[in-house]
Amino acid sequence: MSRLFQQILDHLPQTQCGECGYAACEPYARSLSQGKAACNLCPPGGKQLWRTLLTLCDKTETNPPPHVEAHRLYIDQDACIGCYKCVRACPVDAIIGAPKRLHQINLAACTGCDLCLPVCPVDCIHPLAIPDATEYYRHPRIIYDQRKAAWEKHQAQQTSGEGEASKPRASAKAMATTKLATNQATNRASNLAIGARLKRAIARAKQSGDTQTRRRLERQLRGL
Repeated sequence: MSRLFQQILDHLPQTQCGECGYAACEPYARSLSQGKAACNLCPPGGKQLWRTLLTLCDKTETNPPPHVEAHRLYIDQDACIGCYKCVRACPVDAIIGAPKRLHQINLAACTGCDLCLPVCPVDCIHPLAIPDATEYYRHPRIIYDQRKAAWEKHQAQQTSGEGEASKPRASAKAMATTKLATNQATNRASNLAIGARLKRAIARAKQSGDTQTRRRLERQLRGL
């Protein structure tokens, strides 16, 4: 791992959005460090990152990256059918949910990469503007650094044998039983809510004559 590669990676926003044409920020950083990519391929980083990359890579470019409004995404709970496709598409695990359960986006972890938008079959994911003064919407770089620090701490604990797994846990069985009962009750309520949403979506598909969508939604309803 070269020093230039690490410097570039440390400056990239870590949105993992793929706007640069690479699968994630790391392969883009590697290509930049090898002189194989342009510095203006990261819209989320904006002009400030573009100038930083030009300095690091000792390049001269005249075209900055296109401007992109900073945003996060949220899921309309009244329309979500629990298909799980957005969870699979999210590169930073910011979407909370399970198959046939209502999903929710963790706004503090969402990077606004928009990769979940095209896979949603009912268009229930929408953009949410970010006020600059709002502390809650943290920059993806901060999230990345926190996760990296947590992983390094975990590795150190595993090496030294001082991890949480080695500590005795009181009443583990009672806690697991309580958690199971709570999850079962939550799942039953979630199934009822998703069933109602699926029925409304089926009705809309019937009205529009979309037979393929109607059949797919009916299969999901039978699987609840």
